[in-house]
Amino acid sequence: MSHDVIMILLIFFIIVAVPVAVVFIVLGVSKYRRKKKKQKYTLLVKAQVADIIRKGSDFPDVVCAVYSVNGKQYTVKETLKLKTEAIKIAGIPIGMKKTYVLCSIKKGDTITVRCDERDPSKAIIDGNDGFVNV
Repeated sequence: MSHDVIMILLIFFIIVAVPVAVVFIVLGVSKYRRKKKKQKYTLLVKAQVADIIRKGSDFPDVVCAVYSVNGKQYTVKETLKLKTEAIKIAGIPIGMKKTYVLCSIKKGDTITVRCDERDPSKAIIDGNDGFVNV
């Protein structure tokens, strides 16, 4: 192999493989951190959706929920995760649509929040697992 071919392959590797590896590392770390929080945040409480902030088609929506522990009120904000579902006519898939993992939630709905018993201000929305795909 000539020196030029080796350089081209090396540059290709740097341009393609390195960013792909970085994305997989970031997604893996994110999944690991969420799993650890789910293990640590053992107190399950009901929360009311105070707002859903819609930022447009290029940005993920954010849900704001209010919950209380021992008479004190807290707020949790989290990006709404999405899932892909097939659009079907007579059982035949004709397209795809994205919906919230938490289904069709709206302002005023009740959801479950996981929070830290020692510090209830630390919380995540139960069931809002996955990655955002806009």
